[in-house]
Amino acid sequence: MLAQHRKELKSFDGEKRAAIKKAKALKGKKGKEALASLEKEFDEKLKLLKDKHGKEIKAGNQGDAIDEENKILTSKTEDDNDDEEKDRLRKLEKARRKREAKKDKERERQEKIEQEAAEAGPSSLRQNELEMFDTQLKPLSLKIVEIPSDGNCLYRAIAAQCDTDYTKIRKFFRKIFVLSLFTLLQLTFPQVAYVQRF
Repeated sequence: MLAQHRKELKSFDGEKRAAIKKAKALKGKKGKEALASLEKEFDEKLKLLKDKHGKEIKAGNQGDAIDEENKILTSKTEDDNDDEEKDRLRKLEKARRKREAKKDKERERQEKIEQEAAEAGPSSLRQNELEMFDTQLKPLSLKIVEIPSDGNCLYRAIAAQCDTDYTKIRKFFRKIFVLSLFTLLQLTFPQVAYVQRF
């Protein structure tokens, strides 16, 4: 009977882990809600399973040794829950450190650029170029805007001119690219049916 109890607890634990893994795949608010409801549901199932085991043990009159073993088994499942929580916290900490390292790297890059500009002095080629542009743009009431050189600098430059958010511009151009690719495929291979997904 004890072996059966261990087997049931082990299968319960595996089922719980699989369900939590599925819920973690969901992002945002839905994922958090699904995770919370799963935790509550599996806590209730665990209580029912422990009650069932307790009744079976009492019916079988197995004694104190079985109770101790049952306590050990339940403490193992609690330890597993603690391990999952520690793992989740470790992953969050790792992601935070990665973001900080990325910010530090960007800050160092900016400092290096500023240092090179300071060493070049006021008569650097870039500075002269910017001054020439500025003299030509001032009468037209235009100015040069610095755009950070990340992976989205093209979208940011267009967004700065349109006075909008760059994510909207990026989505717009991606849609145009997909539509033009879709049209090209239809023209090239008219016998194949395509499904549009955005």
